[in-house]
Amino acid sequence: MVRKKIIWSQTAISELENILAFFIQRNQSETYSLWLYQEVEKRVNIISLFPAIGRKTDLQHVHILPFENYGIIYKITTSTIYIMSVWDFRQKPNQRIDKKTDSL
Repeated sequence: MVRKKIIWSQTAISELENILAFFIQRNQSETYSLWLYQEVEKRVNIISLFPAIGRKTDLQHVHILPFENYGIIYKITTSTIYIMSVWDFRQKPNQRIDKKTDSL
């Protein structure tokens, strides 16, 4: 198996940081945020090995891998996976990055 290189967009990093910070503040504990971060890492590793594992979106080469209340939105190229967004499905769906045609 050939592992593809992973590149995180600034948007995805910021979204993940915001989600983790929200739960640290809300729960007054890092436990859930640590678990969530580890789950995201596991799934990104799986994506790097099996890029087609996620659901196709309407955008070419863009997939989403859902888990729990979240989705990792990524774009596949020949040698690289671009993590575009880490989306909390409880947010406004029309603001999701794979629904914006100008985000690519």
